[in-house]
Amino acid sequence: MQSSDESSTESATKPSEAQTKNEFLPVQSLDIRDETRLNFNLYVNLPLNQKFVLFKRAGEGIEQTRLSKLAFQNLSQFFIEKKDHRKFISYVADQLKSLLNAPSTGENKSTSICT
Repeated sequence: MQSSDESSTESATKPSEAQTKNEFLPVQSLDIRDETRLNFNLYVNLPLNQKFVLFKRAGEGIEQTRLSKLAFQNLSQFFIEKKDHRKFISYVADQLKSLLNAPSTGENKSTSICT
């Protein structure tokens, strides 16, 4: 069960430190796996009002159902703050290592949100 703090992370919150597009880096949604703990804040861009909205806080994960909904909405990019770039690279490297070390089950479980 999520606490009220966790459930509020998907609300429209302005990032505290990063306010301009120049302070964000796009990351492919394919690089974010479901049910994995993020070590960086993850944002979405609202292009009509040019705002970046906090989607998930560092330490949280994204549920598979949420990723599926985003895929249906054709979301192909998230954004991270530039200061978190090394954390993101570390996250992706850890995910690749876990995929390479995972035993093959014969199933092809895809966690990408782009279809």
